[in-house]
Amino acid sequence: MLADICCILLELHHVVMHPNPVLRAAKIGNDNMNLFNWANQMLQTADDLKLATLEICTRLRREHNVVYAEIRFCPTLHTHQGLNESEVTDAVLQGFQASGMPGGVIICALRTMPEAHWLAMARLA
Repeated sequence: MLADICCILLELHHVVMHPNPVLRAAKIGNDNMNLFNWANQMLQTADDLKLATLEICTRLRREHNVVYAEIRFCPTLHTHQGLNESEVTDAVLQGFQASGMPGGVIICALRTMPEAHWLAMARLA
């Protein structure tokens, strides 16, 4: 199941990063956002976050010859089962470090959230 989630996230990345802005805009819609929301429901424990990060980095290297990666995410989206944003970030960092992939983690704030959220994400970063 976790490997399937990683595949979905990688495919969504290809849609979001499509080089043609017209095609990119046409492909991004509610269906893709619903897939992100669905995937986030499965990434709510420290172990799942570590394994998913490790899996994504491993697949990027093996299947796409990526030699440097930056994982961008909002920790708040992964706090529905009791983890706090710091614990979420630590789990992702552990998975990233375990992969051996050079790069880093980028903490994002959601523009739909209140200003306090933005400040909390800036402090966490």
